[in-house]
Amino acid sequence: MFIRLLSPHPNAGKEYHERPETARVLIALAQAEQIVDPNAPLASCHVAPPFHKVPTWGVRKNDFSGTVEVIKKYCSETSFYSKPPADCPADVRQRWEQLTSAPTLEQQFCAKEQEKNRVMREMQPKCNW
Repeated sequence: MFIRLLSPHPNAGKEYHERPETARVLIALAQAEQIVDPNAPLASCHVAPPFHKVPTWGVRKNDFSGTVEVIKKYCSETSFYSKPPADCPADVRQRWEQLTSAPTLEQQFCAKEQEKNRVMREMQPKCNW
């Protein structure tokens, strides 16, 4: 608590931070008054959660699992869907379909391995017996 010591106190006029329980005793004895800390922010220190009056939609690809998710932010909640819900906008549904139809990392790896094996077989010498 930030206080200023008053005249009956020997250090009258001094402003500093004091533990709340000690400051309350000094204030009760009329030896101090609580004042606003000049270094404190002017606005409230509380953080307000984001609030969306209108639903905000999006699509993201999870980096770890590779799954594509639809995101809906409405009021103060965020919802994740594995498939677009009924109230999903058409452009978000279209983007989700584009991302889900793209080959997964596993499919890309298998295709590269198959191509590598094909090239290796073609490079082997042919036997002319």
